Amino acid sequence: MAAIRPSDRVKLVTGVRLGVLDISPVVGGASIADVQAGTSAMSVASPRSLEACLREGVELEELEFRPLEAFAAAGLSAEEQEELFEQAEERRQRHLAAVAAQRASLEEAAEDDLVVVRLAEQRRQSGGSSAAAKAAEEEGAAALAKGRAELQKLQERQRAELVRILEAEVKAQVVRERIEAQTMRTEQRIAEAQRETERRREEALERERARQAAKRAEEEAAEARGAALALQERRKQEEIARKALGEERRRRREAAKRHREKLAKQEEFRRQTEALAEAQRLAAEERNARAAEREAELEARRQARLEQERAEAARQRELAEERIRAAQAAAEAAARRKEQERARREAEAEERQRAWKEQQAAELEARAKEAAERQEATRAKLEQLKQEREQRAADLLAKEEAKAAALEEFLAAKREEHEAKFAGGGEAEERRRRALQAAKDAEEARAAEQREAMRLAAEKAAKAREQAQLALAGRSAAAAEADRARADALLRKARAQGFAKLRTLMQVEEAAARGRAVAEAQERVRQERLAAIEAARQQKLRLSEEFEAVRSSGRSDRLEAFVKKLGVDPEEERPGLEASFERERAEAAARVERMAAQHRVAMADAVSAASRRGTVSPA
Repeated sequence: MAAIRPSDRVKLVTGVRLGVLDISPVVGGASIADVQAGTSAMSVASPRSLEACLREGVELEELEFRPLEAFAAAGLSAEEQEELFEQAEERRQRHLAAVAAQRASLEEAAEDDLVVVRLAEQRRQSGGSSAAAKAAEEEGAAALAKGRAELQKLQERQRAELVRILEAEVKAQVVRERIEAQTMRTEQRIAEAQRETERRREEALERERARQAAKRAEEEAAEARGAALALQERRKQEEIARKALGEERRRRREAAKRHREKLAKQEEFRRQTEALAEAQRLAAEERNARAAEREAELEARRQARLEQERAEAARQRELAEERIRAAQAAAEAAARRKEQERARREAEAEERQRAWKEQQAAELEARAKEAAERQEATRAKLEQLKQEREQRAADLLAKEEAKAAALEEFLAAKREEHEAKFAGGGEAEERRRRALQAAKDAEEARAAEQREAMRLAAEKAAKAREQAQLALAGRSAAAAEADRARADALLRKARAQGFAKLRTLMQVEEAAARGRAVAEAQERVRQERLAAIEAARQQKLRLSEEFEAVRSSGRSDRLEAFVKKLGVDPEEERPGLEASFERERAEAAARVERMAAQHRVAMADAVSAASRRGTVSPA
């Protein structure tokens, strides 16, 4: 038997994934090494290996190597298959390390026993008297104790390593459970988000349908109005519907976009839970199949009941159509009378409107004439001011020219005087003459500058006068235009108020006439229905009396013929006849009351709308 080196023991205890080279020196045979190498036909014939497996509680199949292909299964991805393979291989390595360590401990115990036997043999051969034999025995005992201590330390390390591996596996299991719980919560959130999106979409569709129904009802109520008003209202409602539909489509696109983004973000979670989703889908399909069978059965019953109800509804509809035609004829006659009255009132309103327009036009013409007169007076005053300013400028220019001429004469006289006084004076005289000439030139230049300044001032004053005249004319024109605009606005406002008042009165009258017609039609329908109910009750009572007479006669053949003719059992229907009659009367009265309440609400709404516009007093 081969001896176990300390390095091999360390590899045996500390190595988590042992190889063939790590185990071969330990087991001393081919049994465990063959298992580690992955032989398909595993046969462990070593007694120590079997004893080690028995002590560790490990089956031989758990030590057999399984390749990656052995974990392939339907519904598993490559990553999941590889993860299962790694978990099984790690578990196999742990079992293999434990079995190898147990085998090593068995071999260590066997070696210790062998050493003890050898020492005893040597002591027996030497007679037990020599000191060398005693020393050898003591040395062997010390070596044996030391080996056992080392073995105990290695076993403690092995147990610590196994505890660490088990803790790591427990942590991995906790992480896997946490991931599975998170995946389930994510799926629940996805389902809740989908349900919430569907609910919001249904609510939006319901609101849109309600709004469309309200709009259609409003359009039907407004059909009796003027053609222009109906066309304008219809276009406005269509525009609102298009905008609402466009907004709804935009919201749906945005919701779909957000939904797609959310699905894209959570695609990874769905891939991890495909197996669970498949199982749930199969269970759901089975439940759906059972539900579909029940739904089909219920649908068949419902269709049969609907066919009976349709037949009864068709008969009732024919009767109602006859009553409606009669009511429509009466309503058309009332509508013709109402149209004639409305035409007369419109003619009177147009006559009043024309007189009011003529009065407003006369007032506007008077105000425009007065504004023109004020503008003409302002223009004359401006012209007078212009002439006065021009006259003052001309006077100033004449005065300046007179001053310049007097200065010129004075300078000429002085020059002649100097020339006469200093004739023949030579260069000094020439210098004085030049100085006088320079003074004269400077004076002329100053006079020219003054004239130019006066001319510029006159031109500036003229431009200012022109600008003032233009500004005054513009303000006058703006004031006249503002007066005309105010007059037009007043005219349009008065016209709109007149039309609104007339339209409101017409609407109130139409609503009242419509309410009266509806009330009359409802009363006729109620009377007809009550008459029909009474006739049916009389007929049923008559049939019941006939049945009693036939039954009291004692002839069974006549009784059976009578029951077959009726198709019902009068004895069963008798207790509920009176109750059904009373119930039908109560329902008819309740319908009439509801229709009257609707008419009152419509009248109140029309009067309230007119009072809000200020065209009709709420009283």
